[in-house]
Amino acid sequence: MRREAMRFWQFALNNVRRNAHAYSAYFLSSSFAVMIFFTYAVFIFHPDITKSRLGESVRIGMTAAEFVIFGFSFLFVLFSISAFLKARKNDFGILIILGASGKQLNYLIFLENMLIGSASIAVGIGSGMIFSKLFLLIGTRVMEIKKLPMYLPWEAIKLTIGAFFALFFIISWFTVLFIRQNQVLEFLQGAKKLQSEPKVSPFLSIVSIVAFTGSIYLFQHPTNNIIPLILLLNMIGTYFFFSQLIVLAILLLKKNRWLFWRGTNLLWISDMAYKMKDNARMLSMVTIITTMACTSIGLVLMIDQLNKQIYQDTPYDLKFRILEEKEGLADIQTIDRELQLAGVKKYQKVDIHLSYFDFKEILRPLAVIKQSDFRKLEKEFDLKMVPIHSNEGIYLVNPIQWNQEQLKYLNQFTLDKKDVTLQIVEQFKKAVIGLSENVLVVSDSTYHQLKPFRSGNEEKWIYYFIPEWPNHIIPYSNSPQVKVSEQLIKWNRDRLDKNAGGLLLSRTDEYIELKRSMRIMIFIGLFIAAIFTLSMASFLYFKLYTDLDRERRHYLMVSKLGLSVEEIMRSSSIQIAILFFTPLIVAALQTGYALAEMKVMFHLLTYISISRPVMIAIGGFFLAQLIYFWIVRSRYLAHLKRAML
Repeated sequence: MRREAMRFWQFALNNVRRNAHAYSAYFLSSSFAVMIFFTYAVFIFHPDITKSRLGESVRIGMTAAEFVIFGFSFLFVLFSISAFLKARKNDFGILIILGASGKQLNYLIFLENMLIGSASIAVGIGSGMIFSKLFLLIGTRVMEIKKLPMYLPWEAIKLTIGAFFALFFIISWFTVLFIRQNQVLEFLQGAKKLQSEPKVSPFLSIVSIVAFTGSIYLFQHPTNNIIPLILLLNMIGTYFFFSQLIVLAILLLKKNRWLFWRGTNLLWISDMAYKMKDNARMLSMVTIITTMACTSIGLVLMIDQLNKQIYQDTPYDLKFRILEEKEGLADIQTIDRELQLAGVKKYQKVDIHLSYFDFKEILRPLAVIKQSDFRKLEKEFDLKMVPIHSNEGIYLVNPIQWNQEQLKYLNQFTLDKKDVTLQIVEQFKKAVIGLSENVLVVSDSTYHQLKPFRSGNEEKWIYYFIPEWPNHIIPYSNSPQVKVSEQLIKWNRDRLDKNAGGLLLSRTDEYIELKRSMRIMIFIGLFIAAIFTLSMASFLYFKLYTDLDRERRHYLMVSKLGLSVEEIMRSSSIQIAILFFTPLIVAALQTGYALAEMKVMFHLLTYISISRPVMIAIGGFFLAQLIYFWIVRSRYLAHLKRAML
């Protein structure tokens, strides 16, 4: 009995070896996913990870990434195995005729899947052990620590083996359910069934358009918790686009005799409707995942671009809000002393007073500054103001909220607590107290007249302008100003819980902190994006390989009608290109629109451009897809040529 079991095990192993060229892409993609999962786990369990200020953030981000990788791997393996079963139906039918029982067939499929899964785990962990040293080295640069020494990652090994063994075991067990209802005849027919022209529903094609339109409308009119509904509508629209709308378009294209009967168009257009319908689920999944990945990358790049622009639009280097007069003056002396010790030879200090008032024309309190205070800042902000008379004001709008079309209708402010109206005589696009707030400059007499009606206490701010730290030069992590700013901010934060005299803010520190966060997100997300693209390319390859036998018979028949091998290869290349790049084109359109709407939603319409983030995000995926397309096309055409000879 044991020898029989061994023979059955060897039979399963031989089946895997015999179909190695079909399983190779799936095996490599699974191994790559295991490798990245394991490498992230090595990082998460590293004993020195929390010694860095950014270490905990990286650990949280990578833990979330582990769930994303595992969830995606589950879907990828499930889709791939269902495709394997379709490709092997003929083999299963022959085994049943030769006397294999249903139990033996199920056991054979289970063994084959577990063999591939176990090999993927072994190769993934092995390559991960090699790659993790480089990964830790990159991590030290991202987290700005001296080193993360290599260690024996037993916890990472146990987590990876346990997670992926469970994944392959559960899916292998589920695959038995896929074939229980199939009869011997259906197995033998396999992929040889005659393919009829796919049926489409005009109604479902309209549903696709309506779903896309609905998601666009909701994006333009956002409310609370609307994002899940937008994603759902987008998924519905994408699925019916590939399964109905694009198939309908191809069928209508076939009725265009001038185009359809031109060159080899007859050959590839005839097949595309069937292939789109057959691969609709896979193509829609590729599109949705690519859209989400590209949008995430584009959003990170937009934030990075916004961060640089904010830094360059902020003329002051430090600003200090005095909370307690006595302690605040002592803190200012400490700041001055630290700047001098750091070698800052020359700087200017400007103190201003401001108060917040409620006005009927706007929803939130507005900061008001008297003109005599703002005169001290005119030179630094590159402004030359006209004289302001009583009950007049100059409105300084931060660049993010600057909208010329809307602002031209705002010509006065009426005090909420008293019937006092201030006429706006001029508007400027300047960030005075930060890029989240606007400022109204009034005459000194008007300021004192309004003072009793302010919301809260008057605030006193000290601005530091340091010529050695110009805002047009973006700092790097080791810049002197970064080190000084970080020391001062840390000193102030430590004192806030005790007896700090005020709150210190730094333009440089805010820029570097956000820059580091974006770098961590790119560091974590880059490898997830690589898994997505590689897995999708391998799945497309296997779907093509599944239909290779039918394609061979089809092209053998049409070659007898006089078509050359070059024409057949060109027709096949066009079909592969459509399957590879149609999801990317749809994802590019969805990404561009999503980022454009986010730009409007966050009031960044005239502040930053989305063209560069979109081009980088889509361009990266396009380049990867182009490489995969070239590899898959060359291998597929080589198989097709051998099959036809």
